Amino acid sequence: MKPYSLVRPGLLAYDAAIELMALIEAKTREVPSTTSLVLLEHPSVITIGRNGHSSNVLAHHTDVRRTERGGDVTWHGPGQIVSYPILHLREHRLSVKSYVRGLEEVMIRVAHRFDVRAARRDGLVGIWVGDRKLGALGVRVRRHVTTHGFALNVSNDLAPFGWIHPCGMPGAAVTTLSAEVGRPVPLDAAYDACIRAFEEVFGVSRSEA
Repeated sequence: MKPYSLVRPGLLAYDAAIELMALIEAKTREVPSTTSLVLLEHPSVITIGRNGHSSNVLAHHTDVRRTERGGDVTWHGPGQIVSYPILHLREHRLSVKSYVRGLEEVMIRVAHRFDVRAARRDGLVGIWVGDRKLGALGVRVRRHVTTHGFALNVSNDLAPFGWIHPCGMPGAAVTTLSAEVGRPVPLDAAYDACIRAFEEVFGVSRSEA
């Protein structure tokens, strides 16, 4: 199994996370065997992907950032796990499509660990429970190195999704693991599930270095 490094900075401002990703991306470009998984939470922020439209921001109750990831508009905040895997696709023998499917599979496995039957929906990116979106995904790949990743709703407030058209979809319903199981899901347990699922899906083991 390939080794990877786990980075857990806790609650980190979005701009600081972009700087952190850039540092790890540069290292990965220099040493392609480097694989990292950044897991964190952001203070409240709305982000607009490179294909996004500012018209999908309906209310400016929090910071708004333009970003280089794919996808449209989403919200990040406490109680939501944000995962930024940074790896070299060729080193892992992955295409962009298979990588994105892998990230979806990670979120699906996390949900299943809490007995939530999440799944993909045809023609859409992310994971869903019925018609309710549980996890969003937006990546950037430059010269085979990935940045950005996915956001999985665990115990976060859902009201801020009313400030946007989530993922550019007017009226889209959004949910959390806690809402689906009918009780608070401990964030630490969800973090642990994310780590295990990432290791399983991508065939990696944590480096002790």
